[in-house]
Amino acid sequence: MIISLIAACGGKSVVDAGTPTGTGGAGATTTTTTSSTSSSSSTTSSGTGAAGGSGGSTGMCDLLQEELENSIWSAQLCDPLINALQCTGQTVITDVCGCELVANDLSPESAEEAQINYDYWVAEGCGPFLCADCPPPPSAPWYCDPNSKMCEPAYE
Repeated sequence: MIISLIAACGGKSVVDAGTPTGTGGAGATTTTTTSSTSSSSSTTSSGTGAAGGSGGSTGMCDLLQEELENSIWSAQLCDPLINALQCTGQTVITDVCGCELVANDLSPESAEEAQINYDYWVAEGCGPFLCADCPPPPSAPWYCDPNSKMCEPAYE
C-alpha cells in the first residue's frame, strides 16, 4: 500500500498517517447493570460496536482507496508504441494526496472514473492524505514512459 501511495504522488511523497483528515465514527455502546442483595453485589457489563476510526470506517476507506488507486493506475496507463500524444496535461485526475496528475488523453472514461472515485473517497472522510510533495503540475511536460507504460512527469 505504501508503494502505491509513493507512486501515486510522483515517488517523492511522505504520508503522514497520524493526522486524521475526516470525522471519526460513533463510539462503542456499553450497558452496565448493577444489582445488590443484602449479602452480595454483582456488576455485569456488556459492550457492542466499535469506535470509528479517524476519517470514516477503516474497512470501507481501505476498499475505497484500493478502488481509487486502481482507477488512477488505469487512467494513467498509456501505450508508448502508438504514434499519438497521450500525456499532454489536457486530462487531469487527483491522487490520494490531493495532487493533480496527468492522465491518458485517449482514455477520458478512465480519467472520469478516477475523479469520481476520488470525490467519493474524500466525501466519505477517507482522505486526502497529507503529503510532502506533489509531482509537477499538468502544465509541466509529461510523457508516456516506455518502461512503466504510465504517464510520468518529465523531470529535468
